[in-house]
Amino acid sequence: MAVLLVGLNHKSASLDVREQLHFNHEEKKYLEIKLTSGFDISECVVLSTCNRTEIYVETACPTLAEGMITNLLLQEVRINSKHAAKSFYVKVNDEAVIHLFSVVCGLDSLVVGETQILG
Repeated sequence: MAVLLVGLNHKSASLDVREQLHFNHEEKKYLEIKLTSGFDISECVVLSTCNRTEIYVETACPTLAEGMITNLLLQEVRINSKHAAKSFYVKVNDEAVIHLFSVVCGLDSLVVGETQILG
């Protein structure tokens, strides 16, 4: 099994793209259920704030899961979807976990040290 991250943040995406891919609590739950209902993703967490949207999954096939997640996110983009597709970053295994720790610690924030993610 692999840990996969597909996401975008204030460094990779413009404000208009980030606004389109911001999800409230109910929308996050819907995405998590939709992604884990397939056969390739066993666990899923959607992290969505005003400055980032990241989807972390556990999967046996990272390449297939990346495509599923990217397609699902792009369905939400109504303006400038080509630009949005270029804004995604993908990290696998150690790289994904290290990135998550950086986010949680506030090191990958617009305001370094902020604690919004932990809250």
